[in-house]
Amino acid sequence: MSLRHREADIALRPSRFEHADIVQKELARVSFGLYASDRYLAEHGAPDLAAGAAGHRLIAMSEDLTKVPDVEWLPRIAAKAAVVARANGREPMVAMAAAGAGMAVLPRFVGDAVPGLRLLSAGVPAPERQLWAGYHRDARAVPRVRATLAFLSESIGRLSGALCPSVHRD
Repeated sequence: MSLRHREADIALRPSRFEHADIVQKELARVSFGLYASDRYLAEHGAPDLAAGAAGHRLIAMSEDLTKVPDVEWLPRIAAKAAVVARANGREPMVAMAAAGAGMAVLPRFVGDAVPGLRLLSAGVPAPERQLWAGYHRDARAVPRVRATLAFLSESIGRLSGALCPSVHRD
């Protein structure tokens, strides 16, 4: 549905809106990290990310995604690891990583919540993405839009510690 054509009142997305008639507000930042399961680490050992993680296996996002910070970060920290699977969504990546198929870059709020997944220390800052709310400028004064934006801002704001943890556990 298109905000620009007034087919929806509000949209949430992980990147800025590009149209001048869309008003946008950053709702949150989302941190990412590299995760591996206990099973994977028991079988393959901890990766040497400073040396490119040679001999390790990766679960990566689809190659069709470009200019996505977490997608671009993975080859920088694990350039010598082999990509064994690709997915176009986080859910299959979580399932494969939890099953021990390889290491995956996941949002911290997802990876931290999955039993048996461990956040690996990459030695370099992990990427963050922003979560944006957008609405057509003509809907600025519409009560339901204002109320929904206030609710989303407050609700997502309460989750900021989980979405973007300031203390990284290794």
